[in-house]
Amino acid sequence: MQYFSENRKAQLEAQHYAVFETLLDDELLGYLRREGQSRRPLAVVRKRLVPKIGDTGRVASHAQHFLSSPGPVLQEIHESEELVAFVGALLGKVVFPTRASYLYYEPGDYVGLHQDVSSCELTLLVNLFAGKQPFTVHPELSGVTAERLLEVVVKSGGFPEGGVDVVYPENGAIAIMGELPHQRPLAEQPATIAVLCFKGLW
Repeated sequence: MQYFSENRKAQLEAQHYAVFETLLDDELLGYLRREGQSRRPLAVVRKRLVPKIGDTGRVASHAQHFLSSPGPVLQEIHESEELVAFVGALLGKVVFPTRASYLYYEPGDYVGLHQDVSSCELTLLVNLFAGKQPFTVHPELSGVTAERLLEVVVKSGGFPEGGVDVVYPENGAIAIMGELPHQRPLAEQPATIAVLCFKGLW
């Protein structure tokens, strides 16, 4: 696993996301990629046509993609002491793993502007087969009310202009704070992402 970096912690604090060119070693990535492929037939479609403010006050948007529960490899990595300590160092507090999954995108799949659910205070997105297509974060919308954010989603169809395009590193990961609005544009090619969520004890 990549060593903890104060620079990345500072980037996360300032911009609410950080890019890690490497995170897991090649052996672990290989295990994850094989498990992700093996669980693709078990994935279910997740489709949302109407954006909304969820029960915890975060905004959910238009979406179409596939999702699978974790297998033993992803679950073990998610719950490993090393990764939990790494995320805790990034956030500067004690954290615990909350949920993990594999996301699959086929050409034309997407997720509109949204925030992660409240159990994902910090989300790690690990590139398994993501290609070079970016997703877009919107730091300029950080701190706006849920009502205002939902208005932006509705008026833009889930894809407002602006924001910052973040390209998945080939063998790395992106850390994103759950409240940061972000979107996944229309996929141009198949992609597989491992998602690992963490939450602080306070």
